[in-house]
Amino acid sequence: MKLSKIMILAITLFLAVGIVAAVDVSDLKAPSNFKSDDGAFYETNALGLMDENGVIIDIFTDKDLELAKNATNVTEESFSDYFVNDTKLKYTVESTDDANIFSFEDGINELKGYVELVKIGDEQVVIESSVSSNASDDSLNKSLDSLKEFNELNNFELLDSSSL
Repeated sequence: MKLSKIMILAITLFLAVGIVAAVDVSDLKAPSNFKSDDGAFYETNALGLMDENGVIIDIFTDKDLELAKNATNVTEESFSDYFVNDTKLKYTVESTDDANIFSFEDGINELKGYVELVKIGDEQVVIESSVSSNASDDSLNKSLDSLKEFNELNNFELLDSSSL
């Protein structure tokens, strides 16, 4: 198994337990029904609580890659892993009609959604907008709409991931 692909899982798990991204998310704007927490933005319900069936927007930085490498003793890791299929890890990615936005399905973490590469300041980051694998098509479409709104609110220019 290609060890560098394991890093996709490791990075996701690190963010799930509260590792804060190097990019200061407090400087970023999110759609009005999202809250910031632990380097990610979570869709909230009418009570202002995290919607367990809602969209999550995660931001992955170089620092996240370095932490994942150190935790798993893998010497090579790259943002390009977010844009490459890996059947052993049940991770598939496909281009969409939107330039530089890719759909993905992560069978191990039971997520699906969209992933893109952007530049924040001087740092390249991967932004992932996801929902549960068993979420409806409407929720998946909401994930894409939320990602596009997030990009507009922050004036992000999407980068071509083929240059990674």
